[in-house]
Amino acid sequence: MRIRIHRGTKEIGGTCIEIEAQGKRVVLDVGLPLDASDDADADVYESLLPKVPGFRERDDSLLGVVISHSHPDHYGLARNIRPEIPVHIGEAAHKILAAARPFVPQGYAFTDPHFLHHRRPVEIGPFRITPHLVDHSAFDAYALLVEADGKRVYYSGDFRAHGRKASLIEAVIRHPPRGIDVLLMEGTTIGRTGTGEGFVTEAELEEQFVQAFEETRGLHLVWTSAQNIDRVVTIFRAARKTGRALVIDLYAALVLEATGRERVPQSHWDGVKLYLPQRQRVLVKTNKMFDELGRHDSNRIYPENLPGLGGRAVMLFRTGMMHDRGLQSVLDGAALTYSMWEGYLKEESTRRVTGWLEENGIPWQVLHTSGHASVADLQPSPLAGWCPSTPSRRRASWSSSTTWTGRRTGCGGRSEGGGAEEAAIDYPSQAIPYLERRRNMASSTTTTVPAGISSLCRRTDRLLWEAYKRSESQPVETDRCRLLFPRYREKKDGTKGDLRVSEQGARFALVEALCTGGQFRYSVETPTDKLFQFTGAHEESAQTDLTLYDLKRCRRCNVEFKAGGRSSRSNVFSIHKDVEKLLREPVWGLWFHLLGSTEGPTVPNLLKVIRDGIRKVRGGEHKDDIESQGLTIHVCVLKHGFSVHKDLPLTLDDAELCRQLKVDLEVSREKLLKVKRLNGWRLNERKPQD
Repeated sequence: MRIRIHRGTKEIGGTCIEIEAQGKRVVLDVGLPLDASDDADADVYESLLPKVPGFRERDDSLLGVVISHSHPDHYGLARNIRPEIPVHIGEAAHKILAAARPFVPQGYAFTDPHFLHHRRPVEIGPFRITPHLVDHSAFDAYALLVEADGKRVYYSGDFRAHGRKASLIEAVIRHPPRGIDVLLMEGTTIGRTGTGEGFVTEAELEEQFVQAFEETRGLHLVWTSAQNIDRVVTIFRAARKTGRALVIDLYAALVLEATGRERVPQSHWDGVKLYLPQRQRVLVKTNKMFDELGRHDSNRIYPENLPGLGGRAVMLFRTGMMHDRGLQSVLDGAALTYSMWEGYLKEESTRRVTGWLEENGIPWQVLHTSGHASVADLQPSPLAGWCPSTPSRRRASWSSSTTWTGRRTGCGGRSEGGGAEEAAIDYPSQAIPYLERRRNMASSTTTTVPAGISSLCRRTDRLLWEAYKRSESQPVETDRCRLLFPRYREKKDGTKGDLRVSEQGARFALVEALCTGGQFRYSVETPTDKLFQFTGAHEESAQTDLTLYDLKRCRRCNVEFKAGGRSSRSNVFSIHKDVEKLLREPVWGLWFHLLGSTEGPTVPNLLKVIRDGIRKVRGGEHKDDIESQGLTIHVCVLKHGFSVHKDLPLTLDDAELCRQLKVDLEVSREKLLKVKRLNGWRLNERKPQD
């Protein structure tokens, strides 16, 4: 077996790998370089097509082309090869390309391709090719195991380990193909700063979207690719958590339909709306796409319906929508989130959109996570254990476009922006297994507030406010919460007793919020790692009210609940001992405090008690045993319908700590009257529907 890599070792994208055995050849991917223009003419594309015998002229030794996934940098030049060449691609990937063709520049889909299926081998002459489904931002993406002449080559394609299909990578690692002679592995992120620490997961990104949607008064636009199915799922889930509908266009509806997956959001789902901008209405008429529209019009809305949705919708945005009259009518209070590769922001077409945003006073931000494996996932490579087992330092020889290699080689990667033709990865001869290494990384001390804590607290607020209103027999528009606050017995004067507000109510509401989604699991009354001596003569393990874990069961945050604003000695002692538990344990801490009502000094006085508790621990006998790097303080007031929230790093000195733990609010016995000074605290107020 011989391998020739035509493109992909010295640039990102444009991948093309030719493999020869017994005088026959197959090609893995025929990608368009990333720096090629989408609207270039045919001559430009023709000049970029690798010089593979059989691409332009008939050559019966070329048996076929195998496309790993439906991103242009892996299939984009396949349109220029002879149409007689058999093409193999994932079935859903092909259907997505066909659905997208009328809507995208240079849209293309293959004619009568052969379909790839997970772990189902394909025989092409002397080659046996087995696809392995992987986690990537392209749907239906595959790594490819190629066998011929007693040799085995594994081509990773593009993959990652932090998406919604990360279990696919872990499954491959647990049950890998054995005896790999050559590993051709992606290294897109090598050389980018910050990739050694890993990337935000899609589940964590979902919580960031939740926060963005909740902070937007009007319509929230999300500029992303509808073909990034994981991202659309993330946006839909975040929209549902915040009580917003997801508005998609016909392009997105057809792409989602093409996945063939019922668990992927569809246009007929509750919580999904279909909107056709003016350009698409013209496109439907021009291309006579009436049948396609008819399949997706059950939840269709029109320009006149958009103002009624307003702050109750999230819309997938495309550049052609900028001057849509329907969208122009609902830009008051709108915001936009950009959720694609940031490199596109440098392009002229993207700058036109950002200029439009500035003209209309629309704030925008970037929320994104990569479709590629981070350096943390590549080194040591999750696939390293598949390589030949002799030397501990393995060199990967990459062939140039004019030479062949048949060497038995080890692991390699492609570097961004050029690099040597040879790449090396160091790892010990008895490396830590990849899954164990990931767990060790995740279980280390949390030095920043875990993503999702803020949105979890806000969801808990809404449930608590709903429970309070229902317990007070007030009208409630939603039915999300099963909690009720019990009432004390009737007073001596015959009036009804007050509601009993306890920390247990906050705990159960937060558990209900956890069960509505997100990336956390939880335990209750979790034994501490450290020993404590609050009463008695001996130190012993204490219990944390609740502990949050990520989906891999790594501890992310300890939670302590308290209720009431009394400053009695016993209450102050209780607060101080629970603050100590949060500070000494090696994870982030969350202090969730529930108040039935408040008057002017209640919240400031409570913060003083918490501040004194922190100072007492930092200045006491355990001052050298503080392992938590930070504390989130959240105070929710039921009757008044507001909460304040702040993430507090514990690196602050006492003076700065005192300054940070201040907030100036003007409240009456019934409601919050005025915010005088938030001082960096986040204010969350009850909405009419809550």
